[in-house]
Amino acid sequence: MPATSQVPERPPTEEDIFAMLHTDPKAFLDMVASQPQRRGPLVEIFPIGSPLPTAPSSGASPSESQVTSDPPSSVAEMLARQLRQMPGSMGAGIAGVDPSSGSEIFEVRWLRGYEIPQLPETVEGRLVRVVILDDHPAPQVELSPETVAQMQEAAGLYEAADQTRAFGPGSPLAGVSDEAWRQFVGLLARESPLFSSSRHVGQYRQRRERLAEFGVDPQTLHGSAAAQRQALDTDLVDAHQHAAAGGILTAHLGRPVVIPGHEGTATITLSGVLGVIQCAGLDGAVGWLESSNDRKRYPHTTQAFLRTNGVF
Repeated sequence: MPATSQVPERPPTEEDIFAMLHTDPKAFLDMVASQPQRRGPLVEIFPIGSPLPTAPSSGASPSESQVTSDPPSSVAEMLARQLRQMPGSMGAGIAGVDPSSGSEIFEVRWLRGYEIPQLPETVEGRLVRVVILDDHPAPQVELSPETVAQMQEAAGLYEAADQTRAFGPGSPLAGVSDEAWRQFVGLLARESPLFSSSRHVGQYRQRRERLAEFGVDPQTLHGSAAAQRQALDTDLVDAHQHAAAGGILTAHLGRPVVIPGHEGTATITLSGVLGVIQCAGLDGAVGWLESSNDRKRYPHTTQAFLRTNGVF
């Protein structure tokens, strides 16, 4: 009797497995479990409540960098990798110990507003727990502010996306780090982006006549945190140039100053000077820096100095 030829069954691809995750989690786990076990790293592990894992730096050792390039070696790792490819995924893996049961769990972190795929109840004997995050912790992951803003827009968080874009730009001043500048800008915000009065507009209370000096129509800033941040940077770069040219920085940086109601003295830094200028204007800042009476008469300017001084 002639032998019957058999066509070997094509092994499932990762795309096949990924598609099955959406429709039949149990079949997904069965299929992954039936694949030959390949040598590779363990699934990413992070303790409950820990920051999201960051991508390996370019200087990582081979043992560290291979975590993202070696083939998966377990059902848990295959599931974690597939989940991390999906929009809204914020990480997945084995979380140390569940305080309620004292056992390990498989934790999936998901951004609010994104559809969560159907998940199995357990993975390799570990219960599956989904943690919903309200916002993307941008400083802890290798994503650009624009990418985060697009994710927020996709979730309908348009105001949050605008604020993310406003926070994105780095420092416009040489010698001031991006991180320090962003911290400084955050301390200057004291209104809603929708704020508008006869003399001021936006979250930084920018003066309308000052905006007109460098060609910015105040109406174009209303409600836009990103536009207000751009105008603020332009304003402060110009103010810094004038303060340097006018000798204000030379005269006051590093000088101790007495603040009404506070013991001792404060050493004036560049961020403190710019904070005063942003609040009071260049001429008003000179008066505040030189006159103890002005520091009493203008408490809002004094508070601006206290908030911002010492950042850089």
